[in-house]
Order: sequence, then structure tokens, then C-alpha cells
Amino acid sequence: MLRSLIASHARQAALVSALLFVVLSLPVITMIAFNSQWHDIESAQQTAMEQFKSVREESYDVLVDLNLHFEPECSEANLRKVRELLFQKRFIGDVGIFDEQTHLMCTSVAGVFAKPVTVPEPDASARAPNGQQMHFNVQAKNLFVARPDVQAEIVRMGRFNVVINPLALHAISTVGISTLKHAFPNKLITVWQDDRLRPYWQQQLNEPDMIEATNHRFQWSGLSFVMATRNPGTTTVVQTVVPLSQFWKNYGDKLAVTWTLFVLIGGLIYRAIEPIFSRWGEFKYRLESLLTENNILCLYQPIIDLSTQRPVGCEVLMRLRDGDGIIFPDVAIPAIIERNLTWTLDQLVVRKALQELTEKLPELVEFKVAFNFFPNNMVSVNVCKLFDDALQAHPHHGLRFELEVLEQHYQDDMVVEMAKLRQKGFLLAVDDFGTGYSNLGSIKAISPDYLKIDRSFVLDMEDESLRSSLIPEIVSIGHAVGAKIIAEGIENKSQLDLLKSRGVEFGQGYYFARPQPIDSFAIYLRDKMK
Repeated sequence: MLRSLIASHARQAALVSALLFVVLSLPVITMIAFNSQWHDIESAQQTAMEQFKSVREESYDVLVDLNLHFEPECSEANLRKVRELLFQKRFIGDVGIFDEQTHLMCTSVAGVFAKPVTVPEPDASARAPNGQQMHFNVQAKNLFVARPDVQAEIVRMGRFNVVINPLALHAISTVGISTLKHAFPNKLITVWQDDRLRPYWQQQLNEPDMIEATNHRFQWSGLSFVMATRNPGTTTVVQTVVPLSQFWKNYGDKLAVTWTLFVLIGGLIYRAIEPIFSRWGEFKYRLESLLTENNILCLYQPIIDLSTQRPVGCEVLMRLRDGDGIIFPDVAIPAIIERNLTWTLDQLVVRKALQELTEKLPELVEFKVAFNFFPNNMVSVNVCKLFDDALQAHPHHGLRFELEVLEQHYQDDMVVEMAKLRQKGFLLAVDDFGTGYSNLGSIKAISPDYLKIDRSFVLDMEDESLRSSLIPEIVSIGHAVGAKIIAEGIENKSQLDLLKSRGVEFGQGYYFARPQPIDSFAIYLRDKMK
């Protein structure tokens, strides 16, 4: 049903399919770009965390070394020794030495001060891994090694402090983060912040959920990607805000190219599937859905005893319904063979015919019912099961079944299977005899019960053509192998008389009755058998 609907609107269906592909692809592509942006932010924050960790570790290592191996004095020899230590370090720009009252006496760069300098109170303090207190001045100014407006972080332990080179923090800021903060137990200190960060975001990034643990979200109120990273057990927090406008700058060109590519692919999909959908409307592509019991129309043409002109059996002929139309065998059979649906058709015809004959003509006795079988389906096990199942569903004890195979479809390997079918009680017939290349030997091997003379021989009888002159030979062949003869296509009394005179026992054709549905056939039989 769906295939038929699509086939009848192939162009629209192909267009809808292509549009669905494009419409569903665009958000997927956008989500991939979103994930890439999140990955970029996360990567930048991890880089910043690793770099700042290196700075912190070096600061701590230098302070521990100073407190263990250096004297807190400002002699030239001691300061030279300190400078030699700093020469081996990446991030420390200066070292200060304090007196017992925590006044700064000298630094490795500025030397000894004429008067000890009082330094500002620390912004925060924390216990170091070795148990000593570390004091932090995060944005200290008036450094003795730079201009007064230059800021740097200073860390003090015992009677030494280290000044972290501002360039080290600047390098961290360039990886693509928005803020770098210290979250001490009772104080939040901003180490570095992007000057472009709006006050709205400065406030949002100070909220507890963006400080206390790693977190990320797309904040619709600000149309921005927001991520905060804080490693467990540390005070360092790295935060990033990427507005949607920046996202489009980062990925807009890639998205435009990818979207365009997928739109083109959608066009190719339309071009590819439109002819496929159109072909679904062709008979052979609809055939599988048409082959249902409701679409099988069984017609019954009587087989007449020419001596009594009374019906002794019938041949079941198939038509296929297609909506309000009827498809005849000359169109249906080649497509059924091509689509490898022959067994499906044979099953449907047998089941439908037995159902109709049982329901409409239960009184029949010793009535032969002939079915046309495809040669590749003449497998005794399958055929017996088919009829057993059909009779179990629709019991009728007055019928004998005849299986017809076209002469031109005869194959040597069918002999064994046909012999098995005969043993099971089936009658066998070779249909359209005289149109193929069988000889007496092959017919004898089959040992059919009936030979059916093709209608073309009967049609030429009145003209006494060469073709019609072969009828006595066909009759002789049939009788020689013990088969009776059925003539097809009898259309008038003259043909009937000639066939009887030449030894033909049975016939069928329009002279007696056309193929007809079961209701009409039932009326015909009851009238003829009175």
C-alpha cells in the first residue's frame, strides 16, 4: 500500500525524502560543530590548567629549596647563589628575602634595600604539602623588577618569596580562556581576566556552580558556551565564555561549506530515488504486494467428455486483480518468473480454488481439477504438503487433482518427482503438447495421464492445414503411452466432430463454456449435471 502511494507520487515522495535528509542533517551537522566547540574549550582549559600547574609546582619547589638550602641573608654571595638558582627556572623572575619581622630586605634582582620594605598583607594563605604556610599576593604592583603598573603573582613561604614572571601568566591567557581564578576557602581571587568579558559574565562566573566544581552548559539567556574547570583538591579555576557570535566566527565557514555540501547531496538523493520510486509503480515492482489471496481471481473452465458432452472436470485459470483492473497471465507470468515468485503464485491459486470449490460445490464426486504448475515447483514433498494443508483447511473428498506442465518447460530431472506425485494419487498432464520438442521417449518417461493438444492445432483443423494434420499423430503418441487426449480451444461443432472422429476423448473451449468465476461455474455445473 505504501509503495503504491509512493509510486503514484514519485516526484513528491523523492522531494520529501531529499528535504528530510537535508533538514535532519543540518541540526546534526550543527551539533557536531557544537561538540567541536566544547572540545576546543575543554582542550584550552586543560592546557591552561597544565601550564598553571607547572608554574605553581616550580614556585613551590623553589621556595622549598630556598628554605632548606639558603640562608635568609642579603650578602652578595648569597644573592649570587639565588640568581644561579633562578637561571635554571622557567617561570620565576625574582626572589625576595625577609627579616624576622617579615620586612623585605633585598631581592635577587634589585639587591639590598637601604631600608627594609613593608609589603602588603597577603590576599590569601594556604598550607603547603610540606606543612608550611604559603602566602599569596595575586595581583601585586610596584614590583622592584618592572614598571609600577606591571602586576605579578607573589608567593611567600618562610623568609623567602618568589615573583612569578608576568609573561608566564600571559602565556596561559593566550590559550583561549576567559578567567583564571584562585578559589580559597574564604576568598575568591581573580588571577587573570579577559578585558572583553562583559560585567554580566563576570557576575555569572562568580556563582558557586561555576566555582566549586567542573561544569559546562549552553546558557540561552546569554547565547554563549560556558565552561568552568576545577581539578579536585586544587584552588585553581579556569573559566571560558564563548558567545554564539564567536562560535560562528570559529565554525561559520565550515558550517556553510558542509551545509552546502549536504544540500547538494540532498539533490543527488532526489535524482537517485525519483526513478526508483517511479519504478515502484511498474507492475513487476508491485507484484510482490499484489500476490495476496484477495487479489487472486480463480476462473474455472470445464473439461468435457466429448462422447457425452458432460463436464468431468475443470481447469483452474488465474487472473490477478490490480485495483479495479485485471492482469492477464501473458503479462503476469513473465514478471512472476522474473521476480522468482512462482511458488507463491502456485500456493495462492491452490488454496483459493480449494476454498471456493469446497464452499460452492461440496457435492462434487470424482471431479478432476487441473492446476497449471511451474516446472521448478514440481517437487513432490512441497506439492503434497501444499494440498494436504489446503484440504485440511477446506476438506473436500470428491475431487481428484491434475497437475499440468507445459511441454516446452519439460525437464529430464522432473521425471522422478512426477513419478512420486503419481504415486501420491495426482493425475499428470502435458499441456500445449505439440508446441515443444518432446519425443515418444520423453513422453513415455513422464507417463502422463493426459496430453493436451494446443489450441493452435484445433484452430487450423477446418482449413486442413499441415499443422492440423498432426493431430492424429499426437493422438497416437498419447494412446501409445496410455494417455488420454484433451483438446483445447474448441469453438464450434465442426471442430468438435472432427476431434471426436480422430480419437480425442476430452475437450474444452468457448463452444462449451468460457472460464468463469466460481459462482457462475457452480450454476453451470448444476445445470449440466441434472
